[in-house]
Amino acid sequence: MFNKFKRTNFLKEVVSGNNVDEYDLLLSNWDLFEINNSIRYDCVKKSDLHRPDSLSYRIYGDSQYWWILCKFNNIDDLWNDMYIGGDLVIPSMVDIEAFYARVKTRNAK
Repeated sequence: MFNKFKRTNFLKEVVSGNNVDEYDLLLSNWDLFEINNSIRYDCVKKSDLHRPDSLSYRIYGDSQYWWILCKFNNIDDLWNDMYIGGDLVIPSMVDIEAFYARVKTRNAK
């Protein structure tokens, strides 16, 4: 069953049928993330509170990047680390796409 709060759902590769190989990008590949473009700043709104998937959708138009936002903003505990008005660092989509490419290259080896 799909779990939108499980960070390993960020990058999937279908192996066969309904089986899915999942890569944990945070633990094994985070060293590949580079900031090469301008970052933006935003703040947590009431509708984002405890909902990083909603925050990701608001910022990127897609809920799958929630864990990147959490990693960049040191949000480990959704109930205590997110608060209304809290400052957020927003990496660019170009940097996220470059990260994807570097991970795929590393995993292909």
